[in-house]
Amino acid sequence: MQSANASGSVQVTTPDAMVLREDTVLDASLAFLDEIDVLPELSHGGTGVGRALEEAEKKLDEALVRNDANGALACFTGLTAANGTTIDEQKKAKPAPKNASTRQKQELAYLRTQVQELEAELAQLQQHRSPPSTNMALWEDIAKRQRNAKTRAEVENTKLWEQLQGQLKVARSLEKLMCKRQNDMLPELGNTKRPRIIEICESSDAIYQSIRASLDARTIVADEWIKESGLDRIQDNHHDAQVRSGADNEIYLEVLMCQHYPFPLEATAEAVWKCISRRQVPLGNGTYAGLGHSDDHCYSRANLNLNFRRLNLSMDVYGVGKRFIEKDRVVVVMECRTVAKCSSFKGKRECLDDLGYVVIERDPTRSGPSTLVKSCIRSWPKVDEMDGPQVHRPNFELLVDMMIGSFNDNCQHMLQFIENTLLEESLATH
Repeated sequence: MQSANASGSVQVTTPDAMVLREDTVLDASLAFLDEIDVLPELSHGGTGVGRALEEAEKKLDEALVRNDANGALACFTGLTAANGTTIDEQKKAKPAPKNASTRQKQELAYLRTQVQELEAELAQLQQHRSPPSTNMALWEDIAKRQRNAKTRAEVENTKLWEQLQGQLKVARSLEKLMCKRQNDMLPELGNTKRPRIIEICESSDAIYQSIRASLDARTIVADEWIKESGLDRIQDNHHDAQVRSGADNEIYLEVLMCQHYPFPLEATAEAVWKCISRRQVPLGNGTYAGLGHSDDHCYSRANLNLNFRRLNLSMDVYGVGKRFIEKDRVVVVMECRTVAKCSSFKGKRECLDDLGYVVIERDPTRSGPSTLVKSCIRSWPKVDEMDGPQVHRPNFELLVDMMIGSFNDNCQHMLQFIENTLLEESLATH
């Protein structure tokens, strides 16, 4: 049974509680009879009994109201005490679930915070990066050239290995044949001396002495040549070769080169001097060899074989170099004599006089270790004393065409050697 009190709350009453309450109500209702000593007398036709009944009914109603409220309150208090602990535990055990939109908002806020932190870290790293973009591009070019050189070397090694195997097979068969014939011809040979396979040019010493005397007496005009050729305005890698005409209408071949190295001036200048004076440097169509050097002089010789329009040209280049170490740069002067032979020359030789300046200086446009190597080399036709004073201009034009075609290949080999030397020394010191 349910009932509502004055505050509006619902009260639950059990059957046992209802029986106890009814007994209590009756006892309380009849308690006023004990307070009456003598029943009122019936007088005036039962008027006193009526008043007594009215008074009893009033007290009975008051008792009913009072006991109903007290009983309901006691019953509700008992139920609350019995179930209060369970209700509180249920509330604590079942927290209100979070809404899906609330979780998404929290995740988005966390991701925004992470993005801001990463952007701040990236900006800090970009501000403190050490190498500028220009140096990174230079190192990338160096790495590409090193990789290409490695690939070419591997391919060349494979070809050489195959050739070596074939030559060894032929050599073994020839050795057997020679041993057999040697035994047959030994009595006929007696004490006959065997001729030398390679004959040294008897005029080589005279050529080097002539070049050395001319070089020592020459006035250094490196700055004039660099300015005339336009190399003073070039600060990046540059290679060019062209035929030009001088003040007295003499024609000459001019070869220009500018190469940038991300290394200090002293190290780059030393690498260039090692390249010029090295015992042997392989070229694309021949070899370059240093014959001896000191702190300021070096002697070299190059043998080149060029093919052009079904023609074969052989060239012997005799060179002498001299080094000048100045305050902020290093200047190397190279003077050479070139002797060329070709089937189209009808048995005659063409000679060239070569003069070149190599200027090694710091790069003023870049920060950090940075060096520019600029060279200007010029070649003129020279009259061979054995052929008379007549200059064969068509032959010189053919020589120029063949030399320009091979210039880029040979220049790249020399520059690659300088770069390799710088890298090896840099790795050895770190």
